[in-house]
Amino acid sequence: MKRILTVFSPHPDDETLACGGTLAKKIMEKHAVYVIFMTDGRNSHKTVFNIQENPTPEEVKVIRKNEAKEVAKILGVKLENLFFLDFEDGTLKDNIRKANAIVKKHLIKLNPTEIFIPNEYDMHKDHSLTNTIVWLNNDEKFQNILKNPNLIEMNISDVINLKNRAIDIYKSQVDILFPSQTKPILGDTFLSNFKKPVECFLKYRIQKAMR
Repeated sequence: MKRILTVFSPHPDDETLACGGTLAKKIMEKHAVYVIFMTDGRNSHKTVFNIQENPTPEEVKVIRKNEAKEVAKILGVKLENLFFLDFEDGTLKDNIRKANAIVKKHLIKLNPTEIFIPNEYDMHKDHSLTNTIVWLNNDEKFQNILKNPNLIEMNISDVINLKNRAIDIYKSQVDILFPSQTKPILGDTFLSNFKKPVECFLKYRIQKAMR
């Protein structure tokens, strides 16, 4: 059976922060890995620093998409396996039905054996809504799919340097990239949580295959 992993990333960088090491290991184990970026992340500087010029949100959008592509090369994800839905970050709450329809098409087409999504209780609305959107579906094929979650820890010590390289590619988030800002979007204390040799997940058993 072909092993297919699909990751739903709220913004370009979440796929790497949350599970970059696991993705690299899965690819080394010959899994097919796909990443679906729910939003374009254009408003990171506007939201955090109220910066709307140098860079503009549109400029940030382009930068973050290019960073995601560079990160994919480092982790080993094929560029053709990246899907950018391009919803503006912060607007998922207004596009739940549309986003769900797109997500459903991807799930049916890819028929993944594993799916990675953010925690439903994540405080960031784009994250919790990504969880909601992936599973908000009345089609019987998607009902009662996930059962009996278990907390698992993935040891990524053998690829931690690779993951850290990938994180550093997201310069728009981890560096002071523009003269209009005085500090990075993501500080060292926050990033240290994701630069550890272990990634943790709630694992659910898939009851039914996507068709």
